[in-house]
Amino acid sequence: MCPRTVRNFWLSARIEGRKSRLVGGPRGKDGGMSLTLYQRSEGSVAPALEILCSSRSDGALLVEVVPLLPLEIRTKCPVLRIKTRR
Repeated sequence: MCPRTVRNFWLSARIEGRKSRLVGGPRGKDGGMSLTLYQRSEGSVAPALEILCSSRSDGALLVEVVPLLPLEIRTKCPVLRIKTRR
């Protein structure tokens, strides 16, 4: 379901165990946001992936996905996969 009002970016996440979605976006019309996903890695918790959403001065909107742990890229199915051991 798409939200009715969206500024530059919007986040909608489903999390197992939660009754409602996590939703939201920047307040300002030129706002951005960042999201960091953490993952258990060999007994510790480590940042695995960062998503940066920014509004450029030329009016362009940019989404950057920054892997923070080693990743593998499969050529048959373009998915970024970060694999660690619990």
